[in-house]
Amino acid sequence: MTETPPVLLTSADYCGTLAAARLLGRLGFRVTMAAPGLAGPASWSRQVARRVRCPPLSPPEGFVRWLVDFGTQNPGHLYYPTSDDLAWVTAAHLAELSPHFLLLTPPLPVLDRLLDKASLHALCAEVGIDTPRAWFPRQRADLERAAAEASYPVLVKQRTQVLSASHTKGILARTPDELLAQWEPFARLNPHDAAIGGSSPEACRPMIQEYRAEVADGTLIVAGFADRDGAVLGARAGLKLLQRPRRMGIALCLEETALDPALAAALGRLFRAAGYFGVFHVELIRSKGRLLLIDFNPRYYHHMAFEIARGLPLPLFVVAAAMGDRAALDRLAVEAMASSEPRGRVFAHWLDLRVMVAGQRFFGAMTPDEAARWWRWSQVHRGRTIDAVWDGADRWPTLFDVANRLQDWVRHPRSFVRRTLLNR
Repeated sequence: MTETPPVLLTSADYCGTLAAARLLGRLGFRVTMAAPGLAGPASWSRQVARRVRCPPLSPPEGFVRWLVDFGTQNPGHLYYPTSDDLAWVTAAHLAELSPHFLLLTPPLPVLDRLLDKASLHALCAEVGIDTPRAWFPRQRADLERAAAEASYPVLVKQRTQVLSASHTKGILARTPDELLAQWEPFARLNPHDAAIGGSSPEACRPMIQEYRAEVADGTLIVAGFADRDGAVLGARAGLKLLQRPRRMGIALCLEETALDPALAAALGRLFRAAGYFGVFHVELIRSKGRLLLIDFNPRYYHHMAFEIARGLPLPLFVVAAAMGDRAALDRLAVEAMASSEPRGRVFAHWLDLRVMVAGQRFFGAMTPDEAARWWRWSQVHRGRTIDAVWDGADRWPTLFDVANRLQDWVRHPRSFVRRTLLNR
């Protein structure tokens, strides 16, 4: 890079934010970390030059005002979202933010199409990507028809998690009667902020998706960068082997795998059809020989350190594209292609993995053979494991991550026991 603009990062408790801060700071970018408090692990990376306080994202109006004030006083910072909420809010306020920041944000209608599962499924059908069978009821009659047609169990989930009060992964319904009984309580207990409700009210409704048990045994993750014409300039694939909770949740263990060029081409068609550009994170399940796309994220994500370690420095792609540095972007693409061969590397979050395996083994939610398999997996891949937080040259984030986990478990013991120890 011929220039290194200052960088503003938010969501200091996210592992993707930490990965971006470490990479950019190490390469000479001046990183400012903004967070409502000082407990976020990413705030304490040695690669962060400055820490500032900002309001929480909800309600978004106060956060946007803070962003505008920061940008006015500190013009020229590169800002890229670290969550779906931030991606949507940035796009919704592009006119206010763009005079003050270096941004790489697609227009709001583009994000609306991709972050609403109904329009995402329609886009996938248009470009030849399979998705699980799903229904998007608008009225009670639609719900009753779906209940009669579906094969059970089904997943009741949010059409979009943008500015959701709960960010729930969803609940299972095993019979038509159970689905009908759960529908209204689920909608009531999982509301959205008025900002997304006023812009995309249909997206705030629940949806129904046929549950595929294969999710618990592993999914395929594809992460990379799409150019402004939708072309995939660099991507990596990984097998998500274990998640928390195991039925559906955040990745704890990943193994690298080769990316099928046909899948990369299909994703390029999806991005062109939607008008999307930037970092992407896509999750698919393999069912009866077919790959079914179940999720799309337009931002930095949990295990981004894994892709960076495998020769895909996604924050640098963002910098080059935001600055319009075509030569740098092309070089990054060539280098990413040259280093794309899998070499047996894995990703893990050491604390969550150990607590979950030991806890579920103790409470009977994991068999002795399963627990032994994960202990062996950890040992076999020692030396080739990229951790979500740990870095021997940057230790403070790990200490804050442990402290935050302990605090969260003490503050929310029921959730900890149910999700982590009992796998429910």
